[in-house]
Amino acid sequence: MKPKFLLLSAAVAAILSSGCASVPMDTPEHDAAAKRFDPPPAGYSGLYVYRDQFTGCALKRSVWVDGQYLGPLGYDTFFYRLVKPGPHTIATQSEWGVNETDFEAEEGRNFFFQQKFLIGLFQARAKLYEVPEGKGMKHAAKLKLALGKEDGEKNLPDAEQGDGKGSVSPWGVSGTPSGAPEGN
Repeated sequence: MKPKFLLLSAAVAAILSSGCASVPMDTPEHDAAAKRFDPPPAGYSGLYVYRDQFTGCALKRSVWVDGQYLGPLGYDTFFYRLVKPGPHTIATQSEWGVNETDFEAEEGRNFFFQQKFLIGLFQARAKLYEVPEGKGMKHAAKLKLALGKEDGEKNLPDAEQGDGKGSVSPWGVSGTPSGAPEGN
């Protein structure tokens, strides 16, 4: 009985000591500015994509806006980007490819999407769900701002360019939330 208990204890300790996936983080100044949830600058909508679910914390799944790569989201992190008003598609890497969610961005509003992990056949599946603004603000306020990569090499094959598609960093746009440094 004692060897089984020691083996079980060692297994539990190994699981508990394994860390969650980490991703590059943005600056504390940008994190604080994004968490003020100010209205976006004129001509834009704010887009928050966050992950606060512990399930699958050792995994990170990439996110795209209109096919343009943002980077991976890790546990307890979020992205904040600006998009032009109109139709957009956000996507996340999943077990069998990419799961997409469409939404209509409205000027002057912030939109919130939660990345959730679901049980898959061989590995966790990821999906994005739109959440009400109040709930999204409450969740994102507890998380850390991840640094988007904007890596053109990882754009989806059908990435839409121009015509208000894709997203931009909020830190280089005129009307940036006060207290946030200009530039990337």
